[in-house]
Amino acid sequence: MLWHRFSYRHKPEDQNSLTHHVWPGFVDALSALLTVILFAFMIFVVSYVCTRSMMQGKDSSLILLQTKLKTLEEQISQSQKTLINRKSQISKWENLYSQAQNRLMEIESAWKTLNTEHASAQQTIVDLNQKNKEISDELEAALLKDIQSLSDARSVFFGELKKALQDRKEIRIVGDRFIFSSEILFDLGSAAINPKGKRELTAFCNALNDIMQNIPKNVSWVLRIDGHTDLTPVSAKGRFKSNLELSTARAISVANFLISMGFPSDRLAVAGFGEFRPLVLGKPSSKDRRIELMFDQGY
Repeated sequence: MLWHRFSYRHKPEDQNSLTHHVWPGFVDALSALLTVILFAFMIFVVSYVCTRSMMQGKDSSLILLQTKLKTLEEQISQSQKTLINRKSQISKWENLYSQAQNRLMEIESAWKTLNTEHASAQQTIVDLNQKNKEISDELEAALLKDIQSLSDARSVFFGELKKALQDRKEIRIVGDRFIFSSEILFDLGSAAINPKGKRELTAFCNALNDIMQNIPKNVSWVLRIDGHTDLTPVSAKGRFKSNLELSTARAISVANFLISMGFPSDRLAVAGFGEFRPLVLGKPSSKDRRIELMFDQGY
């Protein structure tokens, strides 16, 4: 059709007729161009939409990748911190291991020294045991000698004192003991020596002082004073709370009296037994109330 219309322009027509035939062709060309442009624009738009959709998908993927990358970076950072901590711990463990090795070496050295000292100590113990045996033998011999001397002195002392006091009925001699009845020395419930008791103790002390001069100086001895009571309880209104206190106080009173008579205090020993050592078990008696004096080994 374009060719047909173009052919009209070569026909010998007038000017108006030519203008009339050229404009529609121009319009058709412009319309075709516009169609092409619109088609191109539509292609562009479609391409843009497709490209934008693809870009949006890429952007979403990129954001997801960035998120994952950030997570990985955080994990890497945490891993680096963990690695630093592990390195620090390893360093501490290495230091501890080094210290442990040094300590082990010190212990081994100390153990060797201890073994050496132990061997030396064992030898010293052997030497000391030998020396101790020698000393023990010497002490045993000396003790046996002292015991024999004490036994001999006790026999002489007891024999002479027994002769000196044989006429005094207030003093009973039982075995190796001189026994004073408490009624002779003290009033009931009292620990103060009465006048009659002082006379009896004075006679005993005078005889004792004379005989004591004959005891060898190397003999270790004491005069033991034991206080005893019977089972009768002490009075609740009295000075003493128990028979044990009463018997001890009476023994101390006798010791103080002997000291006042010139008897050496370092040769006296005092004990109180209360009602716990009767003369005959199971048979309470007034004879249980007594003061006993005995020549004994020194302390």
